[in-house]
Amino acid sequence: MIPLSVDISDAAHFHENTTLTGLSCSHDGRYFLLSSDQSGCANVYRVATEANRIEQLTHFATQPTFAISYFPKDSRFLYRQDQCGDELDHIWVHEPDGQRRDLTPGDGLKASFLQWSDSGEQFWLLHNQRDASVYDVYCYCAADYTNQCVFTNCDEVNVCDISRDGGWLACEQELSSRANQLVFYRLDMSKGKRCEYQPRYWVGKSDMQARHMIMSFAPDSQSVFYTSDLDCEHKNVWVLDLVTGKTAEVIRLGWDVTAFYFSPSGRYQICEVNRDAKTCLQVTDTNTQKPYLLSREEDAATGLCFSPDESRVGYYTESCVCPASLHIHHIDGSNVRLIQAQNPKLPQQRLVRAEVVHYRSFDGLSIPALLYRPSEASADNPAAAMLWIHGGPGDQSQQKFDPVIQHLVSNGYAVLAVNHRGSTGYGKTFFHMADRQHGDVDLEDCLYAKHYLSGLGWVDGQRIGIMGCSYGGFLALAALTFKPDIFALAINIFGVTNWLRTLNSIPPWMGGVRKRIYDVMGDPAQDHQRLKQVSPLFHASQICRPLLVVQGKNDQRVLQIESDEIVQAVKRNGVPVEYLLFDDEGHGFNHRANLIAASNHYLNFLNQYL
Repeated sequence: MIPLSVDISDAAHFHENTTLTGLSCSHDGRYFLLSSDQSGCANVYRVATEANRIEQLTHFATQPTFAISYFPKDSRFLYRQDQCGDELDHIWVHEPDGQRRDLTPGDGLKASFLQWSDSGEQFWLLHNQRDASVYDVYCYCAADYTNQCVFTNCDEVNVCDISRDGGWLACEQELSSRANQLVFYRLDMSKGKRCEYQPRYWVGKSDMQARHMIMSFAPDSQSVFYTSDLDCEHKNVWVLDLVTGKTAEVIRLGWDVTAFYFSPSGRYQICEVNRDAKTCLQVTDTNTQKPYLLSREEDAATGLCFSPDESRVGYYTESCVCPASLHIHHIDGSNVRLIQAQNPKLPQQRLVRAEVVHYRSFDGLSIPALLYRPSEASADNPAAAMLWIHGGPGDQSQQKFDPVIQHLVSNGYAVLAVNHRGSTGYGKTFFHMADRQHGDVDLEDCLYAKHYLSGLGWVDGQRIGIMGCSYGGFLALAALTFKPDIFALAINIFGVTNWLRTLNSIPPWMGGVRKRIYDVMGDPAQDHQRLKQVSPLFHASQICRPLLVVQGKNDQRVLQIESDEIVQAVKRNGVPVEYLLFDDEGHGFNHRANLIAASNHYLNFLNQYL
């Protein structure tokens, strides 16, 4: 039984787990660097590899801070911060004496970390100070942080990775939503301080109808690995030999490979695979070509990080009923230790593992989804239900711990997380089925999800709502707008209401993906009529069911005015509408207090209207 002291209506019990992200090992193997929000706001911590101790290294009360990497030869580390969710990340260095320094100062600048050199004496960063819409590559000296530009991005490519010897740069160039090209530049630093570069190899052509993604360079910088869906449905691993220019397929699994990388020496090969909305980890000892087992089969495992001598490895495991927790493992098998992230007050008896289900949509297409059934739901006690729609539009609901979903399910609401057509993970045909039809065919998939739920004997078909974040928020609002009699209510969490405005106001730092977004959603100049037709704001008079809107004031992707205007429009209908605005959040919420407040509002809204 659940202890009486635990109030399952309070979302705090579900959100007050510790969210752990990122992983980097110190030069001496004594510590792992990571980010944790155990203080209520993400900060940088270190975990001792030989003692059950976690120590806070940064102490920001309101500014989320995320670990990047230790320096290879000392205890300094890099971290990133934006300003209240504006996504304009700067890269900072934290000195041993606690002093900190912004390595990428500048207004409107966005930066990211690329790689350390083999020697550990240099590292490479990306930032867009020269041109807000593209990212140049800068080489920094680890000793004094002096830097120079080694790649001016005149070709407007998406820079993905650099080899450890600094000789090769791997980039992506968009061709269409269905095709891209990999471009590999040879960087030449031999001519003084001026770096010369030229494209050496290309992978992919516009007529191939294939997409490729850089995974990693080999430790010796002689080859580079990437995924490709050329002549198949899923993303398989390929290798390009940088000496000969020859390519070859390395791994084909029948599911998408989402990450592929190596331990420092190359002894261990790590492959992460998306198997039916769960991340599975495969580690191979390249000396023996045999698998090396680390985690329990039922949990998703990600983010392996080896110590420099490869004697220890850190990684995370996660499931629907357990937040991501850190394991520190000795390669000789002598010790496996868990850094538990779970709140001790989390009501375990009420948590539910998702069941992978499929249902037929309007055209007979099988749609995958994750079904969460409350323990008390039955034919005699049918549950109200919510559809949960992911963002993207090309994201995927996965078998991971979601405090919002578990809070609702624990309080008696069934949840069906729909992976509608256009979702990733189910092959490129499925992924592209909604191109230029978003807000139409994928909305129909949501309507048929409601029919599926209504057919379950333990669900009350008259009490089904719909909710989602970002693109999922748009679909929830579209359902309430264009199919006003289907769902009992909707929750729109920073979702698009006016596609014409959103597509015309894509931030300049997203310039590298603008072409693909237009190719998928539509060009506001050429597809004005269709985009207006599927935008809920222009048809808000049709909304006749309760609506909750949630927004971050600093959102750069879906502007606050999107939510302001839809709330005002629905109020004119005399329909119950509630609005929750967070002043210190952007596109996605980082502060635990806000996450708790939002979840409690969701539950209260459902209790009142569903």
